[in-house]
Order: sequence, then structure tokens, then C-alpha cells
Amino acid sequence: MAKLAVVFNGCLLFSLYLLEILHNRQLTTQQAADILNVSRLFLVKLLDEGAILYIKVGSHRRIRFKDLIIYREQRKAMRRQGLKELTQFLQEEGFYEAGIHHIAQN
Repeated sequence: MAKLAVVFNGCLLFSLYLLEILHNRQLTTQQAADILNVSRLFLVKLLDEGAILYIKVGSHRRIRFKDLIIYREQRKAMRRQGLKELTQFLQEEGFYEAGIHHIAQN
């Protein structure tokens, strides 16, 4: 049992080490754009607007993986909130049920 605990702790420490490396990894603008599934030019616009933190290495921009994930999660949260507000508005105005009723009749 003690050996299993040592192995588990070793695996846990190694996993944390790998996560730290990944979070601090610097991505090119193309790599970051690919992760967000947007064009590189759109990503550069986001960088210039300050939406995502980046550093300059010579004339090249580099984005930390951690900062990219933070932006992606914030964007997801804003999208969810917008959909929630839209759904609530449609329900309050009666469009939500009317649309379902109309589909059921056809």
C-alpha cells in the first residue's frame, strides 16, 4: 500500500509539472488562432484590442497558452449568458411557446 501511495504521489507531481509547462507554453499567432478556430488576422485584431495578453519576441507576437484558455473560457461564459438572456426574453414575450406550438401543428 505504501508503494502505491508513492507511485500515486509521483504521478500527481509529474502531472502538475506537465500542466505548469503547458500553461506557460508560448504559442504563435497561427497556433492560437487554430485553437480558437478563428483566422490569424482576427486573432491579431483581438491581441491589438487587448482582449488577449501577449508578449513580443522580436517582431513576433507570442501568446501564453494559459492566457488563451482564459480568453476562451470568458468568451464561452459571455455566449452562455447571452443565450440565457435571449431565451428568457423569448419566453417572456411568448415567442418561445408560440414557436413550439406552430411546429407541433405542422
